[in-house]
Amino acid sequence: MNKRRYISISKVCLQMAENLVFYETLRMFPPAGNIPKVAAEDTTLVTHNSAGEPVIVPVPQGTYLTLHLVGMHYHPLYWNDPAMFQPARFLAPDFPRDAFLPFSGGARACLGRRFFETEGIAILTMLISKFKIEVKNEAEFAGESFEEKKARIFQSREGLTMTFVVCSYYMNMVSLNTGPSGLCTSLWSSKDVNSATQVLLIVVAIGLWVSIKQITAHRAKFPKPVEEYTALSFFGRNIVASEGEEWKRYRKVTAPAFSEPNNKLVWDETVRIMNGLFDDVWAGKDTIIVDHAVEITLPIALFVIGAAGFGRRISWEDDLIIPAGHKMTFKDSLHHASMDIPFKASFPDWFLQYAPSKRLNRCKAAYDELDMFMTEMVQARRNAEKKEERYDLFSSLLDASEGEQDGGAILTDRELLGSWACYDFVRRVLMCS
Repeated sequence: MNKRRYISISKVCLQMAENLVFYETLRMFPPAGNIPKVAAEDTTLVTHNSAGEPVIVPVPQGTYLTLHLVGMHYHPLYWNDPAMFQPARFLAPDFPRDAFLPFSGGARACLGRRFFETEGIAILTMLISKFKIEVKNEAEFAGESFEEKKARIFQSREGLTMTFVVCSYYMNMVSLNTGPSGLCTSLWSSKDVNSATQVLLIVVAIGLWVSIKQITAHRAKFPKPVEEYTALSFFGRNIVASEGEEWKRYRKVTAPAFSEPNNKLVWDETVRIMNGLFDDVWAGKDTIIVDHAVEITLPIALFVIGAAGFGRRISWEDDLIIPAGHKMTFKDSLHHASMDIPFKASFPDWFLQYAPSKRLNRCKAAYDELDMFMTEMVQARRNAEKKEERYDLFSSLLDASEGEQDGGAILTDRELLGSWACYDFVRRVLMCS
């Protein structure tokens, strides 16, 4: 098929198969393994034992809770045949929405969900409109049947598909009662819990469906432990690394940026980028062999965030000249910064700069360069004589930062850069996963 394809976003709701495949993939392989919370006050959670009887679990103030998404997404209490790839399960009007949290849930749910969904579904829709996708044949697995191949691809792997719960706290070990399935069916006694000074409760899916709603729906009672997110403030304070009144301020300012015009921009830019992949990179090829899906998703994610995130288009072949005053191109700085976020979040700048590692040195340089590029874009757009109506996230956040509230700017420049960088971090992790 040589004809360029354009599929309108207005048809995305009709592409039901793509949506279902997308959600089922997120259920089986969620991009984040857990959601940390902390109890802001003495409270309780309700679960049930193996006999179906309610069990009241005391949760003292200061208890750390982790919603284990993998265990939740694979627990048979919520999902029939959870190890099977069955996209049609999401057609059921009563599918367990409270046990499907790849974007978190409640008031703290990811603001960029529609951005990510739109991009991912557009990529999948464009790919299957032009290619038939098959699993690569490998000599090691020659002769296996379709069912054997399917089982191998979706087999459980440590760190991804665990269906057990671990409950412990730092001061003392607590014994657990396990049912016939080997899953934890009750927690510890109130005497055990109250004797602990610091408690870590890892909530998987042990009859805690109601409690999971209680946790995600009550942000004041179960806020996130913000100290665990301070590493994500390397560009500036932001919604991900905040709570309370500060979080409310950031959400009020940033939420409008994720608008329907931005969703349409994401869709149109993704379609343009996919057509560029077909026409410029894969031109004239009937068969494309990809060893790892990230080889495709990573550059696509980079190009989409350049256009729909920054308002700056990047193609498969351009951006080869390093601008004056810089040490790398915008494309390269964005790529390396996004790839090396774990390094940036884990090590101080002096270590990244002087460590005997070219990748760590490059990480430091990439973040310095990206900071310069973003600062230049802020100044250029603020000083522009003619204001253009733009729907990329960066421009929307910039507009918000120029608003007035109580006589001051709603977002400072550092908060603007910090907010955008955090949204990009979350989106890139989701997209590449």
